[in-house]
Amino acid sequence: MSIWVDVAASLIAGLTGQADLGPWAAPQGESCDRFTGKRRIAAELVPAAPRERSLRICRAAPLELAGRAAPPDYCERRGRDEIYGVWLLPDPSCTGPRL
Repeated sequence: MSIWVDVAASLIAGLTGQADLGPWAAPQGESCDRFTGKRRIAAELVPAAPRERSLRICRAAPLELAGRAAPPDYCERRGRDEIYGVWLLPDPSCTGPRL
């Protein structure tokens, strides 16, 4: 298991055990940006409403990550009907030397 998976798991620890994630599926740790020192966490908006409404819901719906509830930093469409919220969270393990 890579270190980023461990860090992402600690950032979202306990979420899958909560009864209410609101409109979000369980969040997943994705990539790490060593230049910004931020971890990308994404969660699918479910069930997805019609396109325009889904994006408005995505932009406004908070999710608790790392002890704070916040709407996503941005929303993105993946595939035809999938909308994901993306949170960029500070993560000290994401820093590294710049080339």
